[in-house]
Amino acid sequence: MKRVTLQPVSRNSPEILEARYTWTHEWAINSGMNHVENCVFVDEAGFNINMRSSFARLMRGTSAIVETPTTRAITHTVLGAITTNDVIALEIREPLKPKKI
Repeated sequence: MKRVTLQPVSRNSPEILEARYTWTHEWAINSGMNHVENCVFVDEAGFNINMRSSFARLMRGTSAIVETPTTRAITHTVLGAITTNDVIALEIREPLKPKKI
């Protein structure tokens, strides 16, 4: 079983695809944008040590239980910035611990 993602029929119609292409092409020309030379792509991803799949295969009549080191773990964030030629920055952040009152 997989989760369904709903998309409108017109999302990938030839007219919409052509309009997107035209807009991005005109924007790139008018702004002097050359993504190969002067764009930096930035992304963020979060994870923790207890990330496990929500699905499991097992025999009928048994419970799906997966053991983890703890039930709660610190979430880490990975931040990255790249160009077409190089990795500019890569950082792993751990959130600040809440202050006890």
